[in-house]
Amino acid sequence: MGKLTATIGIILECSKNLSKPKLANPKSLSEDRVFINLVTETYNYLKFIAVILKEKKLKQSLVLSNLSELRDRNLPYAEQMEIIDDIFKSQVSQRLEKYLKTHEALWISLQLRYEPLSQEILTTECAEVFSKLHESKMQNRNTVFSTSTEDVAVGYLDDGYGCGWRYSLCVAAATATAILCHASCETTALATTAGLGIPACVALCGTAQVAAGVYCYDKYCK
Repeated sequence: MGKLTATIGIILECSKNLSKPKLANPKSLSEDRVFINLVTETYNYLKFIAVILKEKKLKQSLVLSNLSELRDRNLPYAEQMEIIDDIFKSQVSQRLEKYLKTHEALWISLQLRYEPLSQEILTTECAEVFSKLHESKMQNRNTVFSTSTEDVAVGYLDDGYGCGWRYSLCVAAATATAILCHASCETTALATTAGLGIPACVALCGTAQVAAGVYCYDKYCK
């Protein structure tokens, strides 16, 4: 028993000394499939929120105020989801839950393999991901600018064809902020929120970054 305990102790000590891969190469993260999936999922979630705000003609400042109040109440998970649907006047909870679960799984994977990711690194690597995705899409399109009905109607987070690197960097900052904001929601989650982060907090993060996305689109794509 003593030998077994000693062996386990050695294994645990060795595992502590195993260093996580550092981001020595700033381009390495943007080549990580897990990170790419996290960026695109967050981007698509922000677009979803933007569409709802537009379709329901919701005043963003009021939505933010209501979500902030809901977050501070620390209600059970299911109850928060119901109220969030009421705030957005739409069944957004299903899409929100998908984002919650996807973000949690992908973020944990990144945390296990990398040193703490700073806002600066995330923004730079998000921009690189967007740049590569846009380049890939442009090779498969006959036109340069996106004509998606959704994008034109919302005027937000357009695919960025022809908008330039400044747009990619700008919208990357909004996406990176949303990712980190959501991560902070998870660290403050209570048992009543199913371990996925506080839904109202995550909804608040995304809605706040919609304005940033609109700014990027208006400044660099029009």
